[in-house]
Amino acid sequence: MTGSKTHLNLIMKLSRFLDKNKNFFKTTKHNKNICICLGSTASIAECLERNYKVFHICCNTIFEKMDSFYWTDVKALSLGSHIYEYKLKKKGKIIKFNNSKFKKLNL
Repeated sequence: MTGSKTHLNLIMKLSRFLDKNKNFFKTTKHNKNICICLGSTASIAECLERNYKVFHICCNTIFEKMDSFYWTDVKALSLGSHIYEYKLKKKGKIIKFNNSKFKKLNL
């Protein structure tokens, strides 16, 4: 897979994006909570609920992008071709985390 056209294209786009925004991705106390998601994933919703700044790189925007039509509490900002930044309009609307401790099952 290392020589596939899709993967080489992804590497090129990711490199350009990181070079263009290298000051933003410096490790500081202001930007430690950054999540970069690739492809189809459910981790976007969890990261948004955990107050991460979420970037999404997808190959097929029709199937992989979190569209505001379906996800009414998520705002999708296009940063370029197939690159999105998501913001949560109201916390606790996508995933509700339970703060109680889980019990271990002894099987």
